[in-house]
Amino acid sequence: MKKIICLLSITVLMLSGTTIKAQWQQLSFPSNIALDRASFPSDLVGFVGNSYSPQLWRTQDGGATWDSIAFSNPVHDVDFINADTGFVLYGASSIYKLSTTYNGGDTWTDIAMPAPGITYYQMLYFTNVNTGFVNTNDATILQTTNGGTNWNTLPLGWCGYMSDKEHINEDTLILSGADGTFAYRGAIYRSDDGGNNWYTLLNDSSYTTYSGTHFLNGSLGFAVYDYGWNPGISTLAQTNDGGVTWSEFYSDTTVIFQDVFMKNVNAGYLTGMDPSGTGGKILKTNNGITWV
Repeated sequence: MKKIICLLSITVLMLSGTTIKAQWQQLSFPSNIALDRASFPSDLVGFVGNSYSPQLWRTQDGGATWDSIAFSNPVHDVDFINADTGFVLYGASSIYKLSTTYNGGDTWTDIAMPAPGITYYQMLYFTNVNTGFVNTNDATILQTTNGGTNWNTLPLGWCGYMSDKEHINEDTLILSGADGTFAYRGAIYRSDDGGNNWYTLLNDSSYTTYSGTHFLNGSLGFAVYDYGWNPGISTLAQTNDGGVTWSEFYSDTTVIFQDVFMKNVNAGYLTGMDPSGTGGKILKTNNGITWV
């Protein structure tokens, strides 16, 4: 899942073992860009990109083939609520736009975003076609309830720098990032009332580099991270209690994980880059053979 890499320690909550519960295969990808933005609304349909590139890549056959969609400025984030309906945040300097599609990315409609001031927009997420959120790099959260026509600021307060987001439903939202201290200690924040009030799930100081989350419901979720200033092993972790505690699920030394999308514990995608930070990587698992 990031433009601003955050630091999060899951170490103190882990690690009882390194059992691999899923086997992963690496998919071929037609570009050498690092992949730090992704959304997989179904087992076959997915969108990936790089937050410094104006290209959004699309697969409609589970990653076997890819085509690209061009935007006029870098695509900072992409979020699909189903295979047809999705949103892209793109722009540069003080000009940003929210672009929407209702036919799987074939056509897009732009909506102008308010100028972010001295900050910049970093990521977006929508819980339905009308309700969505956009984050700035200084932890400001904007919310729309009419598909992006109007925006209001939520009372998150100062919670550091966000690098990933997750919506479980219209009420339960999760932000992950750094707490804004000198050491950029990793933190996860959760709201159960649609973003009006937030509480800290995790804030620790062991400097594990944390980059992406995906929750299937209010309890079961996944996170990807590597070991801070000494990367080399990326890990997929799992929580069964809404992010309070985590256990190791899968690790890899050939890919720096950036994002995770799981359909269930046996089926999902990991996106990232090679250890040099340049070549894009996509891993897929389907141990259950069929998706549910």
